[in-house]
Amino acid sequence: MAGYTRQSLADIQTGIEIEAAPLNAEFNQLQSAFHNVTGHGHTGSGSGDGPPIVLTTSVSGVLPVANGGTGLSAISDLLAIEALAGTSGGLFKTAANTWALRTITGTANQITVTNGDGVAGAPTLSLPSTIAFASGQVLNWNSSDVTLIPLVINSKMVLCVL
Repeated sequence: MAGYTRQSLADIQTGIEIEAAPLNAEFNQLQSAFHNVTGHGHTGSGSGDGPPIVLTTSVSGVLPVANGGTGLSAISDLLAIEALAGTSGGLFKTAANTWALRTITGTANQITVTNGDGVAGAPTLSLPSTIAFASGQVLNWNSSDVTLIPLVINSKMVLCVL
């Protein structure tokens, strides 16, 4: 493994004119030192090599502060999503770093849901021509005679029937 050795110490200094050849020599040395195959490594052997970093015990998922990282996980949500065991449904966040696959469902005679899991297409919500409310009331309507206007009240969606 190659390490980095300064090439042009006398030619690159504060207050003197810098020419292309010394800079080229420095950049070539840096490129060699960090080459992905022959450059600097962390195997613990050879000239310019760093101490070994044992990934199985030193680093797992998040680079700890002791290894120069922040110790914070920017990937917790992605790992939680990756761990989901389903193949269909909408992705919903249920808590910090916790996700679930859910299917949108309707209630018989109140709202109809098509493609609730999103597999065959975008979920579609529709109202049947006869709506039965939990209170026992029934609303019969013809969609050509009724206009539905979505209205938000206290952060809740309400449909106004005109």
